[in-house]
Amino acid sequence: MRLWKYHSETGTVTSIEGTPYPGTDADGETCYDNTHFHTEDEAWKHMIEDVRAGVSLAGMAVISTRKSLTAAEHEAGQACKRYSIVMKNLPKHMQQMMRSEP
Repeated sequence: MRLWKYHSETGTVTSIEGTPYPGTDADGETCYDNTHFHTEDEAWKHMIEDVRAGVSLAGMAVISTRKSLTAAEHEAGQACKRYSIVMKNLPKHMQQMMRSEP
């Protein structure tokens, strides 16, 4: 039976002989419902859905990473402020001790 597979890496759809699940195709791959399709149009439709989902997931990862970076930058700024305050208020004899430490 003629089935259709998509290849999102190359943006192509190809036909291949195979038997629907639990069968295999001419390359020996299992013909799952989400990898082998009855029509070329169906394969194209699923490839578009797949790559759109990939873009969406990647975009969400970027947004999440940006939020984490923003929070880390804020925390680093707060830590620097605390360090500056501590060093400003450090007693003179402690300042001398701090200079002699490695």
